Amino acid sequence: MTDVLLPEMNTEEQPEHVDVESESVDVTYNQENNVEEIEVQNEASFLNVSSAPQDRILQLEMYYGESIPSKFITLEITNAFVKKPFIGGFRHKLSQVEYHHASTQTDKPQKEDKDIVKIHRETQTKKFKSRSQQTSREQGTQMAKPGVTLDEQYDRTVYLVPLGKYFDSDQLEALRLRMAIKIQSFMRGWRARTLAKGMHREQLEKRRKEQEKERLAQEEIEENRRTEINRRMHPKTKADFEVMYNELEQWRRQETDKINSTATSQEEKTKRLQELLRRQTKLLQTIDRLKSRASQTNAYDKIHNRLAKMSMPKEIENATYDNKSVYVETPYTIRAKELTELHHGLNTENLSVDERLDVLLHVKWTVKEFDCRLTRDIVDLIDREADLLNRGRKEQYFEGCRKRLSNLFLQFVETPEFNPEALRFVKVPLENTRRDHVQLLSKK
Repeated sequence: MTDVLLPEMNTEEQPEHVDVESESVDVTYNQENNVEEIEVQNEASFLNVSSAPQDRILQLEMYYGESIPSKFITLEITNAFVKKPFIGGFRHKLSQVEYHHASTQTDKPQKEDKDIVKIHRETQTKKFKSRSQQTSREQGTQMAKPGVTLDEQYDRTVYLVPLGKYFDSDQLEALRLRMAIKIQSFMRGWRARTLAKGMHREQLEKRRKEQEKERLAQEEIEENRRTEINRRMHPKTKADFEVMYNELEQWRRQETDKINSTATSQEEKTKRLQELLRRQTKLLQTIDRLKSRASQTNAYDKIHNRLAKMSMPKEIENATYDNKSVYVETPYTIRAKELTELHHGLNTENLSVDERLDVLLHVKWTVKEFDCRLTRDIVDLIDREADLLNRGRKEQYFEGCRKRLSNLFLQFVETPEFNPEALRFVKVPLENTRRDHVQLLSKK
């Protein structure tokens, strides 16, 4: 059965009677035009539209020519005068007749039965079938026998062992033993070489460690020697000066014993002792100068370290990041850092006039935020130094003024009212000290 593509009919424009094709038609194949011609044999009948649509079955004869037998095709036509939606096909531009695709006029495919089990876990047995096959080329092996003579001219004999000797089980066992001994010798040689390389590596590592130890010891001795020389050339601590005093006393005793043992007369002895006393006095004066210089250096380093600690970020242990420390900048540390930089600028030497005036101007703006005796003194010193700089005075006239300005600004930095971070370094409680110079003055 085959479905036929029919034009769509509009029920609103249908006449009362519709001409329907007859039940028997002839189809002729035109070879010239390569088309099939359908010829109606019976007259058309009339069908009332008001009556229910009926299905038609047509018997078609396909005629291909005189020498070619005809072919009969049965067509089933479903007459349904229901307006179908246009979901595919084409429309004739002149006659406005709609031709739908075959898929739109055929019945919908039936849904599969959901109760049918397609997948299950039951064990299935594979069915095997035997099939015979006949190849296009047959081959075989023919053995010589009585009555059958074979041509052995091109035959070759292949032996499993050289010279055709039989290899029995005893020879196989001896070969296995010989090969096992050979494999064992290779294995023992490999293990011996590996052990020798390991011992050689350990020996080299031991020698390297000894050389490293000797090098570290030599570096330590050299470092101690440089440290001792530096302690005598640039002493800083009390222990350094104690060493210098002890060595000086030891040197005086040795020189005194030498004078007492080698002097030939009392006058020579007295003269040589006077010379020893002069040299000892000169060395003591040198030690005192070094002590004074070390005291100034230590005081500057102490101030520098204290200001650096004030401006350091806060260290916080954070358990979220594997107990790693997190450094946080706070407003207090930022303020301490700014004051530290200004103090460093005040104590920097060899600045030009413009650079010095710029530093003084920044310091003046910083201290004028607070009105007290200390800040007024700092502002007066800044104005005095700026006036001297504008007059072109020499550097030697600024030493006292700059030293006093540095000390007053250091007091400003170490005051908790002006630098909250300095409160951590206050040793004496603030309520137990007189602080008239930092009390804010009332504005008139």
